[in-house]
Amino acid sequence: MQTKFLLLVSFVCLSLLACGGNGSSGAASEASTSSSQSDDVGLYGPGLGEADVLRSLTIKVSGGVNAEVSGKKGDGKTSLGGECDPSMFANLSFNIGTTMGDRMGVAFVSEDPIATEQTGEIALDWVLLDSAKIKASDIDLKRFKSDDGTLTITTHNASAGNRRMTGMFVAKNLEPLDGLDSPPVDVEVHFDSEFSCGVK
Repeated sequence: MQTKFLLLVSFVCLSLLACGGNGSSGAASEASTSSSQSDDVGLYGPGLGEADVLRSLTIKVSGGVNAEVSGKKGDGKTSLGGECDPSMFANLSFNIGTTMGDRMGVAFVSEDPIATEQTGEIALDWVLLDSAKIKASDIDLKRFKSDDGTLTITTHNASAGNRRMTGMFVAKNLEPLDGLDSPPVDVEVHFDSEFSCGVK
């Protein structure tokens, strides 16, 4: 589990810094077809990159931090990162934000591989919340992590040119990291993506 965590910490940081990198292509993204956008994400996901394949994304945080942020495809700030290869554990990150502004990302690692077109409840190994708020020259960074969570996939279509995965994941009592003095938080993430764990 430690190896999974170290890999994903690096990944989430890179993904958050990359958010907004495609901001100038918002209009073009809206105009492109679902097929081309789904293909751009790769067979298992963008890895350490980011993909503009989230039709909608809402992140809700409560407890030591209270926040709710939403984004959608083509807005230049909402992205999916990581991979979901059916031959190994899934590691995905859902991000909202821009390079020079506030941003938030939630990543998870599944306990077991997620099969192509699998639906229902899936146990998570851990969930990591990473947020940054920027005001003038001050950057307020906060990270929280839980040792479990639950992913619920409601739609999972892996047909080439028509990929779709929708669902939500939740985790409770994420503990603060990096010596942060804060009560734990709960996280709830709802997503609708043009993505799947593999392609049929």
